[in-house]
Amino acid sequence: MKTKIGLDAEKSEMLAKDLNQLIVYLHIFYMKVKVFQWNITGKKYFEVQLKFDKAYTDSIINKIDEVAERILVLGYFPDYSFSGYMKGEEVEAISGEARGSAAVREILESSEVILGIERKLLDLATACKDAGTAALMVEYIKNQEKYTWMFSAYL
Repeated sequence: MKTKIGLDAEKSEMLAKDLNQLIVYLHIFYMKVKVFQWNITGKKYFEVQLKFDKAYTDSIINKIDEVAERILVLGYFPDYSFSGYMKGEEVEAISGEARGSAAVREILESSEVILGIERKLLDLATACKDAGTAALMVEYIKNQEKYTWMFSAYL
C-alpha cells in the first residue's frame, strides 16, 4: 500500500512516528535554550545570551514547524500533546539560574541527542526512499553540527 505521495505506507507510518519523537525533543530543547537565555549569568552574559537567542529563533522553532509539516505531507498528524512532551526523557527540562559554561555544556549534551535522532531519521528516510524527509534531515544535521562546533569552541 502506498501513501498519496507514493511512499510505502507502513514505512511512512514508522517515519512519521519518529518525526513526532523529534518534535518532542525539539520542543524540550527549545524551552531549555529559552530558559537558559532568560536566566544566563556570568562574565560572558551578553555573548551567550545573544547566541542562545539566535539558536532558538533561527533554528529550533523553524524546525518544529517544518517537521510538523513533513508529518502532514506523509499523511499523518503531528503530536501536540503535553503528555507526549513529558516523555522526552533523553533531553531533560531544566529550571533555575544558568551559569555560562554549565549552560553551554547542557546545550551540547542535548544537541548530541538531537543529532542522533536526526541521523536515525536520515537513515530511515533514505531506506524508505523519502527524499523530502532525507533532505530536511541533511540540512538539520548540518545546522546542528555547526551549533555544536560553535558551542564547543566557546568551552
